[in-house]
Amino acid sequence: MESARWLSGRQSPALLLALGAVGLAARLEIAAHSTGTNDIVSWGVFSQLIADHGVDWMYEWVPLFNHPPLMGWWSVVAQHLANASGWRFEFCFKLLPMAGDVAAAAVLWSLWQRRGNAVTGALAFALFAWNPDSMLISAYHGNTDALAAMFALLACFLLEEYSAPFAAGLALGAAINVKLIPVLLVPVLAVRAKDLRALLRVAAGLALGAVPFVPILLSSFEAFQRNAIAYNSNFDNWGLAFFVRQGQASDGLQDVFTALRQVFAIIGRDLVIGGVLIACALARLRKIGDAYQLAAIAFATFLVLTPGFGVQYTVYVVPVLFAVSLGWGTAYGWAAGAFIFAVYFSFWNGALPLESIFRGPFPLPSALVGLVPWALLIAFLFSSARRVQPRHSA
Repeated sequence: MESARWLSGRQSPALLLALGAVGLAARLEIAAHSTGTNDIVSWGVFSQLIADHGVDWMYEWVPLFNHPPLMGWWSVVAQHLANASGWRFEFCFKLLPMAGDVAAAAVLWSLWQRRGNAVTGALAFALFAWNPDSMLISAYHGNTDALAAMFALLACFLLEEYSAPFAAGLALGAAINVKLIPVLLVPVLAVRAKDLRALLRVAAGLALGAVPFVPILLSSFEAFQRNAIAYNSNFDNWGLAFFVRQGQASDGLQDVFTALRQVFAIIGRDLVIGGVLIACALARLRKIGDAYQLAAIAFATFLVLTPGFGVQYTVYVVPVLFAVSLGWGTAYGWAAGAFIFAVYFSFWNGALPLESIFRGPFPLPSALVGLVPWALLIAFLFSSARRVQPRHSA
């Protein structure tokens, strides 16, 4: 009885929030004592080139630059901050994705407090703050995906909790200005719009969010299409690609799996888009699900079926999965965190600050660990398909 009273008492939310704050602050320590991966090394080069030549030039002359233009300019800001403060560029660049984690934790705190009580909200805050997938991607990896994942969650939150379709469209536009992957949530917001007027407001927010792309599309459309829109990441040891690669390594099945790889590389993106559209259409017709559930389904479908993969992609589903269920979010966040930690450790070059330089496909031990979060996403998708999901569950 005493423990039950303590858990529901005034101290519990404060302690959980303090615990979550420590988890968020731990990101600063990780960033301060690490360089990260090849991605942050590339961003260091990009920042210098953009400062000298501008973003338009990057799309024309640097095929590896596949990011939206605003993130290119953020790298320049981070370099100026590093020069002015004496901090390392890598740390300065990671401040933005780490701020995304803080914002995502705050949104989840507000969301679960609305659904339950102060304890539930604080618990969501703490569980998200300590999930190692978000922690490592934002504080170690050296890319912007955690920020995009936060804006995707914010778009769902604004639509569902505040009935603010314009603001939701603007938030999703912000996510797409960080990375293009959140474009998968456009049909999610469309089917969750209550009526035509709300749909038009979502579209207006997205249109405003598209403004930073306009100069690039007018001046360098073909280069942007080649570098960013048509970009497909590595066919690596994750998910379906893992099994295809293992089949290719077998003498008797090499030709079959090589042909399968070629087909999968062509149709994989279409499978992802088709799966998301079908899920959204069914949700609209059956009048089930909310934006959080559909967003989690969209990102899970992407991660399960994608023919191109980077470990940083694992973070997209984390905030919206926490919004659907604290249990699913925690299980996946820790499983995916174990996987990416194994990958980073496998490629650690022994340097300090810590640095992981990818030299090829994920080695087999870490690839096997990756089957766990991948299987969890499949289980989540099957669970979502079998029955109408509740609006929320802790």
